[in-house]
Amino acid sequence: MMESHETQGGIDMKRNVALPALMLTGALCLTLVAAGCGPRQEPASDPAEEQQEQVVEDEPAERDDQQAEATEPEEPSTSQADPADPPLATGTYELDGQTAEFYPMSCGSVWTFDNDGEPMTVTTDAPHPVQYAAKGMVSADVTAATPVVVAFNADATGATVTRWSEAELADAVAAAGSASAVDPASVTGEPVDVEVAGGKVEFSVEPGYRYGIDATFASGTATYVFTSPAA
Repeated sequence: MMESHETQGGIDMKRNVALPALMLTGALCLTLVAAGCGPRQEPASDPAEEQQEQVVEDEPAERDDQQAEATEPEEPSTSQADPADPPLATGTYELDGQTAEFYPMSCGSVWTFDNDGEPMTVTTDAPHPVQYAAKGMVSADVTAATPVVVAFNADATGATVTRWSEAELADAVAAAGSASAVDPASVTGEPVDVEVAGGKVEFSVEPGYRYGIDATFASGTATYVFTSPAA
């Protein structure tokens, strides 16, 4: 700022010179403040945005909880098997150095069980072993004559085994129109040598035959069937 000590008309010009400079300085400051030169103000946060961000952060945790609930294993069932059902059968044999399993199907039984202190006998009727379609039947996939052991969840006290040629059964099905229509007397069954030891039934199985097992137990009798497809 320039200072002047001249006097004109008795008026000190120093004050007149300084006044515009002061006004200019004030105007400049107003301009700088308007342009953002003053203290920077942080923009106010939007409560809705904060809430949205919080929700996004919580979603993965919620999904983890839901997934854990969905994948939590169920408690094992404690229900017992129906006492009127005959024993389940499991067959085993050796194939290529390994033990193979199959599960002969029950197809008829006479079974006695205890019902509140009183014996009760249930007879289950089912088709004859030759009256089932070969397709989809339980099979022992042997490639030659192979020893088979059939065990039950109750000891067998006796058993007889019969086999039928699957080729002859196929002809009988074609003649009858369906497997269920086959007359058991129209096909010839062959007895199979069998041994019962330790509650298990042991005999030899060959490919190309269907096998029927008539097993005897302390509580009744049951018939089982399986096939061995032609090699």
